[in-house]
Amino acid sequence: MVEITLLSQIWLFISSVIFGVALSIIYDFFCVLKLMIKCNNILKTICDIIYFVFISILTFIFLLIFNFGEVRIFILIGMLVGWWIYHYFIGRLNVSIINRIVCFINHVFLKLRMKIAYPIVNTIKNLARAIIKKIATIKFKKIFCANKNMY
Repeated sequence: MVEITLLSQIWLFISSVIFGVALSIIYDFFCVLKLMIKCNNILKTICDIIYFVFISILTFIFLLIFNFGEVRIFILIGMLVGWWIYHYFIGRLNVSIINRIVCFINHVFLKLRMKIAYPIVNTIKNLARAIIKKIATIKFKKIFCANKNMY
């Protein structure tokens, strides 16, 4: 075991608090992703599993780099304190802002879709209807004329 001084433990605790905040920010990005995709519960569960696997790998790397892979309770407490600080002070405001941004982006894309895609789709539908109507008229005339000649 490597001996750790008090100063290095304090530095490690502060680093783990900052790391906990970083993990919370990453989770907010996952939440935004889930908001933008509008996924069902199964997909949300899969996203959460991916998040927890990802942060487990990041936590392992953090412990390897800063504490030679040793798990100490004050590091885990520091990560929880960082998560708590972000979640209760910054995260609520951040999620509210992100939610407004996502709603605005969805609104803009809806308007763009209505302005750009809707006329194109309507033109294609009208063109398809005209073609089908023309084909049906031609076939009807051929069938009708052929039956007329038979009598």
